[in-house]
Amino acid sequence: MTHSPELLQSLLADPNDDLPRLVLADWLDDNDQPARAEFIRVQCELAELVVCGNPPGYCDCRTCRQLAPLQDRQRTLWHHAGPHAVCPGVPPELTAVLPGSALLPPAAAVVRRGFVAEVRLPFAAFAGGICRRCQGGGNVHRTHDDGRLSNPGCPACGGEGRVRSVAPALFARHPVVWVELTDVAPFYEYHDETPNLRGTERRRVWRWESEVWSVIPGAYGEFASEEEARRVLAAEAAVDWGRAHAAGVTHAVACDRCRPDTPVARFGREGEPSRRVACSACRSTGRIARPGLPPLPRS
Repeated sequence: MTHSPELLQSLLADPNDDLPRLVLADWLDDNDQPARAEFIRVQCELAELVVCGNPPGYCDCRTCRQLAPLQDRQRTLWHHAGPHAVCPGVPPELTAVLPGSALLPPAAAVVRRGFVAEVRLPFAAFAGGICRRCQGGGNVHRTHDDGRLSNPGCPACGGEGRVRSVAPALFARHPVVWVELTDVAPFYEYHDETPNLRGTERRRVWRWESEVWSVIPGAYGEFASEEEARRVLAAEAAVDWGRAHAAGVTHAVACDRCRPDTPVARFGREGEPSRRVACSACRSTGRIARPGLPPLPRS
């Protein structure tokens, strides 16, 4: 057993409190996981330090004297014991990284205070659904150097036409507080204000596309700026959706891959004829389960 279930639940219930993390570190010490326990304590100490802001190596204040050995010990545990030993439970689709990493992979999980606190990944990887690379067909068209065409299975979804959501496995074991979706962005539109003596003024409002708020209901609405729209999605809507997904709270929606009376068309591989197969998303029932409460209707 990697964690005590009761201690893990108390940690997930209050992500901002370090006390459950330190209690869990003591439990890990008693259960032959000293590297994991020390890593949690070291990162908790680093989180409590208020960095002075001076360039590293040019300051001799008390904070900087404490910071350097703690960062060295954090890197030593990370590289010698391995990310999977000091921070287990990260889905294989994500790459765990330390805070302050200069180059982040396309799907990154930032580890703070011993657990994943922030994730940065594409929308389909977070929410699941139709594969954007093959558009749900399960195959990709490839042109070779000699002009020959082939239809191999899509490497992004393994030929299934859909990608799996990482949210259930991630939020069930980590107190995530920030989710940045890298391939979606809000758009703006103008609304006319009430006419006054200076004429009718136009107000810019920001929204998320329907493909986002239809899956993550908390992203629905109007926002005063792009920064506010991104903050609400990353810190509130996506986090609440992930926790609901891990807890099993769902609602039924129409299948976004097929219709109940029309099987899915799948192209044959290497010149084979296309064929109709049962929808793997809804088993041809026309309905699939989505996490969280149902979205509000858009006016």
